Amino acid sequence: MSLQNQEDITADSRKQEGPAAERRTQKEDIFMETPAITVHTRLTRTSYRKYMYFHVFRKDSAWLKFTAMCLLVLLFGLINFRTGSPGLGWVFVLLAAYLLVSRYLRFFLSLNRICSQDGLPRTFYSITFSPSGLDVSNKTEHASYPWKQVHHAYRRPGILYLYMNPQTAYLLPDGMIQCGTLEDLWNLICSSLPPEKRTEYL
Repeated sequence: MSLQNQEDITADSRKQEGPAAERRTQKEDIFMETPAITVHTRLTRTSYRKYMYFHVFRKDSAWLKFTAMCLLVLLFGLINFRTGSPGLGWVFVLLAAYLLVSRYLRFFLSLNRICSQDGLPRTFYSITFSPSGLDVSNKTEHASYPWKQVHHAYRRPGILYLYMNPQTAYLLPDGMIQCGTLEDLWNLICSSLPPEKRTEYL
């Protein structure tokens, strides 16, 4: 069978399949035209701190619930002062203060320790993004993931956070991207993930 005959058969089959085939062909053409984008992530103390602040205080609302609980305990203490039970009032007030200070003090001390001991700044990993997924590599390991394994992507000014699970993320700073820009990478992510898996905080 000649190449011309094969092309005619392919064209006829696309006509028979209708709009669905046309949409599929357009999507395949877009994927073929999309170049791979590589990010060499070099973390600094500042970028890591910003990520942890986002992870703890912006992405997750657990700290709000914890703080609200401590304020409720404090309120019980104040009520006891007003109702003539200062001893019980001090118990609630001191308990609320201890819970708040110990939790957030541990967080900031742990963050300072990690920044000091982890050799920052240094390059942690390189990630190549394509329409089929992402390839992650460092000095000792290499792994490939399809887009369906991505948990969520967040866009912040100058950086993207790509979460593979609720607790860990790849940091993708602007200025460390090859064969594209941060906007190009975000557009690729938006075309590869459903809307419920991507969020912008600008």
